[in-house]
Amino acid sequence: MAPEENINRIYSILVVDYEGENLEAFRLNFRNIFNIITAASGPEALTEMEEQERDVAVVITDQRLPGMTGIELLAKVAERRPEALLMIMSAHTEANVLASAINRGLICRYITKPWKVDDMEVVLKDAIRRYHDAIVNRRREEQIRAINEYLKEEIRESRDYERIVGAGGGLRDVMEQVRRVASASGNVLFRGEAGIGKEMMARALHNLSPRRERAIVKLNVASFNPRELESELFGVEKARRAAPHSDAVRLGRLELAHGSAIFIEDVADLPIETQVKLVRVLKEREFERLGGNETIRVDVRFLVSSQKNLEELIARRQFREELFNSLNTFTIPIPPLRERKEDIPALAQHFADRYRKILGKGPLDIDQGVMERLDDYHWPGNILELENVIERAVILAREGRIRAEDLGFITYTTDRPPPEKEPPLRVAAFNSNSNLKERLEEMEKMELVDALKKAEGHKAKAARILGINRSTMYYRMKKYGVSSK
Repeated sequence: MAPEENINRIYSILVVDYEGENLEAFRLNFRNIFNIITAASGPEALTEMEEQERDVAVVITDQRLPGMTGIELLAKVAERRPEALLMIMSAHTEANVLASAINRGLICRYITKPWKVDDMEVVLKDAIRRYHDAIVNRRREEQIRAINEYLKEEIRESRDYERIVGAGGGLRDVMEQVRRVASASGNVLFRGEAGIGKEMMARALHNLSPRRERAIVKLNVASFNPRELESELFGVEKARRAAPHSDAVRLGRLELAHGSAIFIEDVADLPIETQVKLVRVLKEREFERLGGNETIRVDVRFLVSSQKNLEELIARRQFREELFNSLNTFTIPIPPLRERKEDIPALAQHFADRYRKILGKGPLDIDQGVMERLDDYHWPGNILELENVIERAVILAREGRIRAEDLGFITYTTDRPPPEKEPPLRVAAFNSNSNLKERLEEMEKMELVDALKKAEGHKAKAARILGINRSTMYYRMKKYGVSSK
């Protein structure tokens, strides 16, 4: 929120009176202290209130107004601004009207005319403070609700990241780096191929850090289009007239991660415009929500991952160098599974135990022939592929044992990937009368269909084959009317 000395200026005070002299007195006496707006009638006051960029924190109105009474005006204001503090100002004592308004909880104060400048200043400052505190408490409650919803989702998607199996083998050096970096406050860049366990390492680092009491928040860049991505990251503040109540604000992942850490997966795929905004967050520790003008300050540690060469992207001006420098306080490279095959037995047993519990099966033994085949395979999909292989093997397992034949879908038994077959020429598939753009689009569609066939309909795997992110994959599928089935 705003610094203490600015609190009286970040909200508006609406004064409503048919007497122009009284309105002028408010403007002249308080113009250097508060943001005063005025209106001479109830309808004019409602219009002024809706057009204000700042929140209207306090409404002071005379009871006798043209068009509607002050009490009627305040009733309408209460519907639009539930947190606003409402006051009646009058030179005439109307005890029955005031008593009714007070009993309904409509007004918080009655002010008699004429008023004294010093006394009014105290009243307005107190009202602004009360409104400010109410807003802060409401947003804290919203943050708690949002965090609880996020944690529920995390629990539903939980993948047991508390244990790093295989850490005694090829990951020993990586885990040593994680332990050394965890206690520091700097940002961390995890580098390595897809499916290698970068998120798992980020969670392990967070769980070893001083921030571990607060949940780590994650964001997968490839899961959103550019507009959705910014709303997820920075949050949204809708127009007041469209959403005047508490649902006007939707917190972004950065606010959810305040005091904790955020894990950004596939950081290389961030749009340039979003990269620029993120540089400011990293340097100034502040940002504004989409559609809002309030500056939000956050304390967040950034843990990010990339499977792409960021230095090459910088050279091609596809990634901001200042963002790279801010995120690259520490770099932890993670080797692919084919370079640390000593981890495979522990990982395989770990996944077998997990999925047999999920499927309600009893203990499963793993034949030695299984381990030999797993060791022979080159694992282009790394740990994620191994997990999928073991999950399917658990489903196929019989009589409490996983056998080599349960791995029939592993078709190659060499550390080196098989040679790619030359695709058949498809000259006949092209219309000779089509222009270059149409031919290129036909070729792109064919490549898309081929990739989906190779990936057996798995869109994420097909995207990796094509070397594009998932959002681009979904866009092309929609563009060409291609189904994954």
